[in-house]
Amino acid sequence: MASSPAFPSGPPPAIQPPSAEKVTLRVKVDRSRCNGTDPEIEKRLKKLEEDGLTISIAQIAANANLHFAGSVKDEGEGVKNAQIRAAWSELRHLNMRAVPERNGRTRLQRLRVDKSSNSRETARRSEVLAMGASLQIGIVVFKKPYRFWSATPGLKRYDLSAKDSQGDELKVEARGRIDGTNVKKAVTQVHKKFAKGDFSKAIGVIVFPRTKPGGKEDILVVDPDGIAEPRPTDAQFRNLLLHYVPIFTVQGDRIAAFGRRLKEIATSSDQDFANYLSHGDTVLSSRGVRRGRSGFNWKGTRYVGTFFKDLAWPEWLTGMPTPSTGGVFFWGLASGALDQLQSGQVADLNPPNEEAIVERRGDIFSIEMPDWSVLIWGATLDELEGSEDVELETEETQPPPSKQRNNR
Repeated sequence: MASSPAFPSGPPPAIQPPSAEKVTLRVKVDRSRCNGTDPEIEKRLKKLEEDGLTISIAQIAANANLHFAGSVKDEGEGVKNAQIRAAWSELRHLNMRAVPERNGRTRLQRLRVDKSSNSRETARRSEVLAMGASLQIGIVVFKKPYRFWSATPGLKRYDLSAKDSQGDELKVEARGRIDGTNVKKAVTQVHKKFAKGDFSKAIGVIVFPRTKPGGKEDILVVDPDGIAEPRPTDAQFRNLLLHYVPIFTVQGDRIAAFGRRLKEIATSSDQDFANYLSHGDTVLSSRGVRRGRSGFNWKGTRYVGTFFKDLAWPEWLTGMPTPSTGGVFFWGLASGALDQLQSGQVADLNPPNEEAIVERRGDIFSIEMPDWSVLIWGATLDELEGSEDVELETEETQPPPSKQRNNR
């Protein structure tokens, strides 16, 4: 009889969370197939070539959550949190770090990574990293913020998609390599994805971080464009509503109904959606639909969401010992953003930060996403409540978090 497998006992070793240090990735633009580019897009491309892409390691990890869209299990903590965990589970093995390096008279922080002796592992991790960096390139080139982007189903046709103000689809295809190896092959793969060369609607982004000094660039932006796929001009705002649905559905009960209603509006007829953009939605504003279970004041902003108990973020993410009680975290959306979802004024939904802000404040660990949402973890509910700002004016009528210890 075969022996039973033995698994390690006890807590996992402490692993550092993603670094908030910023690095500059050098960018080159391949214009070999481009017969002309929109002047504004060309300006942004040239600026990337001149200045590079400056981004924090934590932001790369936060962006890379979209690589795992539809592929991770929500165990009661919210799919976004599960995706972020999965992204950092992969990227932490690359030992991503900032290394000072001189560029002429300028001294910049460059990204360094380690390469595994297992080529399959290196390939997979480099693809995850490429997703995080490529999303930021798409945000810069098309001037379309994070909240409008989503991963395509199965990541099969191309990796990332958004809609422009005319409703046409914006596409980003990401490819990952290490040290610039096989970049020409990656360019060929991108060209096969898109038949026409034009930066106006689609880009290929090949990301190849370095294991040692050298090389002229870390990112190559390729100039493909697929056939334009016309959409109604409100298509970008339909995508925006769908982006927020999981924040509500994970909270259950009447809060989940808020998310389901957002999804109904996002898939409604052209006339109904136009009415929503002009006048808001009476169902979303009705008393029978709740916006969240609890309120939390963080850094001057009122967030509305839910406290999740006994679902502590792991030690390898926070860098803090996992408490025996399981810990608590809060996931919510700014009340001002909720007001705009109810009123239909989503065109004015402009978050204050364009990048994820990762912060550790004592025993409190937070991620402020660039879509007005926040995730805040604490060892205990009392410690989490103790980190809250002085009470702000609010319309929420729920009891304080300490009275809701069983919320999930």
